[in-house]
Amino acid sequence: MLDGSGTAVVALRRALEGTGIQLRLVYEPRNRCIASVAAGTYQVLLLASDTEAMLSQFAFPLREGIPDTRKSLGVTEVLLVRRHDSSVRWDGSKLAGTSKPVILIGGNRGTSALLSARGLAKSEAAGSVPQALEMLRRGRTDAVAIRNAEWEHARADPRVVDGIEPMDPPLGRGSIFVVFNKAFAQSHEALAQSIWNRIANIHPDGP
Repeated sequence: MLDGSGTAVVALRRALEGTGIQLRLVYEPRNRCIASVAAGTYQVLLLASDTEAMLSQFAFPLREGIPDTRKSLGVTEVLLVRRHDSSVRWDGSKLAGTSKPVILIGGNRGTSALLSARGLAKSEAAGSVPQALEMLRRGRTDAVAIRNAEWEHARADPRVVDGIEPMDPPLGRGSIFVVFNKAFAQSHEALAQSIWNRIANIHPDGP
């Protein structure tokens, strides 16, 4: 189950080649993805960041008790975007020119943790990327935090990103994983480990 990333899907399909496993994808908003896999409605979640909240809910590939980045799908960047005509500036440590909270997509705990770590006020007022960018365009906020994959997906429709641009440098970077419902991983440990090992073999030198 996932909320959208073509690159991640391609990587997972490659990892499953020759296994006989049938991959059925279900796309849902982020909060629903997390809740459904945690509850066991679905068994696998793509694009999971290794925050404390996610580690407590899902089975990750571990090495000496910490997430094994060799078995991650890769690295994602989190961007701060603004209006073209905005005076807001981000220098990598301080967001200047605004007193409004940064809007992020509700349920994106990795992005939320990055904002907290940098001391930035935040609001999970948006349920989707288009909604967040529309709130930015209308002045409800002066900055939106989204993952680079979400930004690239939004750019496919010029109307969604009209008048909006990313700021440099990125807010942060982190590994993203395929994770399992904990009960499922415990009862199918060999299968879970096999999939993680196959993911590692896609990029044997690490992400």
